[in-house]
Amino acid sequence: MKTLFRIAIIMSLLFAGSNYYAHITEKKIEDTLSTTEQIQPLRKGTFVSKNSFHKSSGTVLEYQSDGNRTLRFEDFYVKNGPMLRVMFAKEGDISSSVTIAKLKGNSGNQNYVVPKDIDAAAFDTILIYSKLLRTIFSTATLR
Repeated sequence: MKTLFRIAIIMSLLFAGSNYYAHITEKKIEDTLSTTEQIQPLRKGTFVSKNSFHKSSGTVLEYQSDGNRTLRFEDFYVKNGPMLRVMFAKEGDISSSVTIAKLKGNSGNQNYVVPKDIDAAAFDTILIYSKLLRTIFSTATLR
């Protein structure tokens, strides 16, 4: 019985480890802008790492077209982590944040349509936030 119990524990640890690893593998995205979206950005910002471990880089551009706001990440990179989210915040404060979407991938060019119920103009910062770790990986101040 003890052997069966040990096997069950080992199997559950292996499964948990493989499930965690699925969240941290590298994933590059290459979204494109349609020609109708190629207008001047309303605001833009540069991604900045929040610490020396969670490296990040790239730019974010905010567009408005056909009544939709779109965030465009260009030449984007962030060290991957579990349950990463794209969020708006006021002055980088997580307590004022709202979730825009799950991060599609940790590198490449990506587009995120801002949900209609979010007033993008009320926020000045984009956060890349790990919901699981409760950690901000990167910020970009929109100007």
